[in-house]
Amino acid sequence: MTGSPSLPGMDAQLQALAYGVKVAGCTVHLVDASCDTGPIVLKRTVEVFDDDTPEVLSACILEQEHITDPAALRRPLTRPWRLHGRRVILP
Repeated sequence: MTGSPSLPGMDAQLQALAYGVKVAGCTVHLVDASCDTGPIVLKRTVEVFDDDTPEVLSACILEQEHITDPAALRRPLTRPWRLHGRRVILP
């Protein structure tokens, strides 16, 4: 699952701009009972610029998702892994 633990839900880019963050991104995490709260497998970030719109920020993040999602899926399928608390350990 891709989402953001810091800015959960469908409007994460709008939340990021409203909050004034300087870095946003995408997080691939294991699914649990809540929205965007599972243990993190992989994360990538993008810089947020003062003139970004939700659409521009979404497009930048989508580029990173296209890199992150396949890599994050490949890791637990091709390497042993375990959970240690909330951490996904990929030796």
